[in-house]
Amino acid sequence: MVRRWQEPKRKEPFNRTAPLQYAAFALCQMACKHISKDAVQQVMQKGIIHFNISNRRHWPCPTYVVQARTAQGRYLRVVFEQCDNKTLVQAADDLEKKDSCHCTGERESKGF
Repeated sequence: MVRRWQEPKRKEPFNRTAPLQYAAFALCQMACKHISKDAVQQVMQKGIIHFNISNRRHWPCPTYVVQARTAQGRYLRVVFEQCDNKTLVQAADDLEKKDSCHCTGERESKGF
């Protein structure tokens, strides 16, 4: 039992403190759906990673789908692509509101 307490904590594969950058598609979605950068940051900090729809093996940068309820009560899903010490926000969606946005880009063809 003593050994268990001395073991290092498991490292989470998703870096929640990396600086954020935003893809054009994500910025378009965020503007259309009125999602703030602060809300995206909240999802990054406390959200649940959905490993079954994330692509951790995507090369060179894995993608993570993260969901959380923000302090404002919105239930958001954000797709992050992580490389080294920076994170690119690929897409953002409000799971409880279905607004139709006409954003074009890479994520549109994948049905996000």
